[in-house]
Amino acid sequence: MNDKLNDINISIKKMLKDVKNEVEKINSFYSSLFIFENMFTTESSGKTRLNRKFYNKVHGEIKNNIYQINSILSVVLEEIRDTIVKVLDENGFKDIVLDKELVYDDASFYELFKMDLELVNLEENEKVQLVDSLDTLTEYKNKIHNIRYFISMFDTSYLNKYLNKLGMDDLINNKFIFELIDSYGLQFEGLKRFDDILENFYNFDKETKDFSLFSSPIELVQRRIDNYVYDNVRYKILLEYDNQIKKLKKPIELSIAYLENIIVNFIEQSCLDLIKKELKRGKISKIIEIKIIQTHTSVQLAVRNNGFEEKDIHTMYLGSANSVNNYIVKSRNLARMMGGTVDISTLENTGMQYIFDLKIK
Repeated sequence: MNDKLNDINISIKKMLKDVKNEVEKINSFYSSLFIFENMFTTESSGKTRLNRKFYNKVHGEIKNNIYQINSILSVVLEEIRDTIVKVLDENGFKDIVLDKELVYDDASFYELFKMDLELVNLEENEKVQLVDSLDTLTEYKNKIHNIRYFISMFDTSYLNKYLNKLGMDDLINNKFIFELIDSYGLQFEGLKRFDDILENFYNFDKETKDFSLFSSPIELVQRRIDNYVYDNVRYKILLEYDNQIKKLKKPIELSIAYLENIIVNFIEQSCLDLIKKELKRGKISKIIEIKIIQTHTSVQLAVRNNGFEEKDIHTMYLGSANSVNNYIVKSRNLARMMGGTVDISTLENTGMQYIFDLKIK
């Protein structure tokens, strides 16, 4: 088992190096978006407009780099998948099937695995070693899923689509121009956070008491869902954000990267909830409320919406590569790694609520 883990570690180190190379290229492209000579073009009529052609060109370059990054990550995920299956097979667990994206609920997987482990003919130290190996491989696959979240935060596809829908007059409108440039700036911040994630792949936890760090990603997501598009239909969704903590009195060890991912996952799941309800009952006002609060014993993140109202919520814990519940499954996995919990509940005649709870005392 140690040899297999060593092989995975070698692959991850290569993955990090290759991804960093692509990030350097993306960083250069993003920087070019804020050079004045690139941002605007002057036509023969004398009007100065946002240089849409240049932004489209840069988007094409960034899109190609992101494709390369996702391909690199997919290769390592498949290797982790194959290693998990081999390790289990060699220790008496036959016919294990896992999808190549490794999207499943870790808690349910471990519950079934440990029940079967009692029946397998292995020495106690072998069982301990097997569990440790699975813990390491599970941690790696969740870290890679977290990396994929950060890619979505600097992917220029959404902004490029919005840019190309603007009319010629919009391209000389200061309001549209400044909002668009500001959105690219927010995504550039996401790219810088991504670079930090790569540097600290093996240890995402940091001592922190600053909870104002979530303002930037929330602002970016808010702009995206203001005109949310699903299946080529545009929906307008209102996002209300209330961070009641800002700063803790005492710092705690916390993975800000995981918590940011969980927040955005809850928002994305809420968008799907709202669409489901509209499809069932006709047009509704769509509202997502986010609160970050501190109790006597924990930090809590609560996201509620006025959609879906599914009574059998157990099915939302089940996921696969193509499941609509992926956001919840991945959030539960990240919460488990942080020592926290995710709770899902229905709000009678209102909608859905998702809570992440992390004990701090």
